[in-house]
Amino acid sequence: MSNSKLRKVDSENRAFKSEWEHDYFFILNKDHKPQCLVCFQVLAVLKEYNLKRHYMTNHKQKFGKHSCESRKVVCDQLKKKLFQQKSLFTNETKQQEEALLASYFVTYELMKAKKALSDGELIKNCAIKIAEAFNKVGNKFQTVPLSKQTVTRRLEDISNQISNNVKDIIANCSYFSIALDESIDVSDTNQLLIFVRAIKKDFIIFEELLKVCPLHNAVANGDNNLLPWPPRSADLTPCDFFLWGFLKGSAYAPPLPTSIHSLRDWITHALQAITEDMLHGVWDEFDYRVDVCRVTEGAHTEGL
Repeated sequence: MSNSKLRKVDSENRAFKSEWEHDYFFILNKDHKPQCLVCFQVLAVLKEYNLKRHYMTNHKQKFGKHSCESRKVVCDQLKKKLFQQKSLFTNETKQQEEALLASYFVTYELMKAKKALSDGELIKNCAIKIAEAFNKVGNKFQTVPLSKQTVTRRLEDISNQISNNVKDIIANCSYFSIALDESIDVSDTNQLLIFVRAIKKDFIIFEELLKVCPLHNAVANGDNNLLPWPPRSADLTPCDFFLWGFLKGSAYAPPLPTSIHSLRDWITHALQAITEDMLHGVWDEFDYRVDVCRVTEGAHTEGL
């Protein structure tokens, strides 16, 4: 048989007739499929023969005694029952989604406040008491999952989401830079902080902490455990101790640039604004820093 003679159900434009509701107790569901009001079964093909066959086989013995107005009453009752059941499932699903969203919100706030993950249960109990005190429905808060294990999983999900967002931004940004810093945690262990700053195509600046790496082999010096300065120290580099700070200080003065082109023009104008006296001052500062480096024999110095 040729392809032109093959028939497709979708191309036959079959329409559901309103009298089939009373004759066979069928309605058209949201997927445009015929659904039985009695057993809720959904038929694949919208044909009167299929609806009639289903009714005659499964429900005629029970509902065949009804006729005319009584069939309409029964049909309306079955429709009401079906819609109530669907509404129950919809409300239950909505409440579950709201409880899930609430657990993520609480986990995020716990993470920002650096609180123990086990505090989720305490927050849940407090929310229930507050709702009861204001004569609100406190049992809804019972459905919010906030056990320590659940909060831990939520924290992992949020962390993975943030990580994926950062990767996408870096992959699609116009420019990005990496910055390093050092800090000490509560156990007096040095931590290397790695930051990223990216400029998106719409000129929105994005900053985020990429990673925290423990520095167990840091060199002790005074009260803090600090890394030894490398030979090319930032204290001895004019671009680090002068130029970048000068450009940043001018960059945040309004009006701010709104495009890459205007940023380039702004940087060019800022560089042209550097005077000879300023360069003499940079040289004097460099000479002073070299003297300090000699006196301290290359040790770490602060507050230069």
